[in-house]
Amino acid sequence: SWAPAGSALLRLAKGFLPTALAVFFNFDGDALLADAMVALDAVAETAGTGVPVSIGIGGHADRAGPERYNMGLSLRRAETVRKALAERGVDKARITVRAHGESRPRITTPDGVRDARNRRVEVTISPAPAL
Repeated sequence: SWAPAGSALLRLAKGFLPTALAVFFNFDGDALLADAMVALDAVAETAGTGVPVSIGIGGHADRAGPERYNMGLSLRRAETVRKALAERGVDKARITVRAHGESRPRITTPDGVRDARNRRVEVTISPAPAL
């Protein structure tokens, strides 16, 4: 799910509070899906409004697979989103990347359970002081 352009993302330019969106991934994958491209275009549009923003990227994984593997997978997902935003002109100095692995599930599941809702990168856009 994502916030469409013209809604919460663009209201940020008018001084509203931080906004967030989630980009989801296929099982064991770190490639962006088609709907993610639209969401990341909206983030880049917001970042290009001239209003200084800070962008936090947090990668997550579901509980299928070993914890150490999931930490690496969540980092790869976060880096994929960072790279996509940079390719869209977002200043890398404004982006912070974190990997959470399976430690912060959106939906709590037993170990070993696949859940698409937990395979995500959360992107948070906040007003920031100028660099």
